[in-house]
Amino acid sequence: MNPNTTRTIMTNTTTEAASSRAAGLLLLGFAGWILLAGCGPTFDPASLIATTRVLGARIEVEGAPDRATPLPGETADVTWLVTSPEATPPLGWAFAVCTPGTVGGTTSLGCESAPLALFQGTDIPLGSR
Repeated sequence: MNPNTTRTIMTNTTTEAASSRAAGLLLLGFAGWILLAGCGPTFDPASLIATTRVLGARIEVEGAPDRATPLPGETADVTWLVTSPEATPPLGWAFAVCTPGTVGGTTSLGCESAPLALFQGTDIPLGSR
C-alpha cells in the first residue's frame, strides 16, 4: 500500500460577510412572508352573537320521541334552537320535499321540479315568549 503524498488544499471563495448577508436577506424575506400571511380577513369568534342565528333543530316523531326520522305517514315535530343578541323576533321557516336536481351530472341542492310537499310556519321561539 502506497500512501498518497500529494495534498489538495480547498478554499472557500465566498467571503463570510457575503454569506451572512445572504442568510440575513433570506431570514428577512421569510419574516416578511409570515407577516403578510397574517394580513388576511379577520372573522368574528363563533361565540359572538351579532344577529339572530339558528343553532340547531330537534326532530321528534310523534309517539316515538327517541327517533328523528319519521316513517311514511308518521308525524314529526321540529323544535328550533335559536339565539339572538336581544329578544328573538318571530321567525319563518319552510321545508320542501322534492326530487333533487342535477347540475353538470352531479346532484344539486335545488329541486328538479315543483316540490312534492311543502311545510312552512311562522312563530316566536318558545324561550322568547
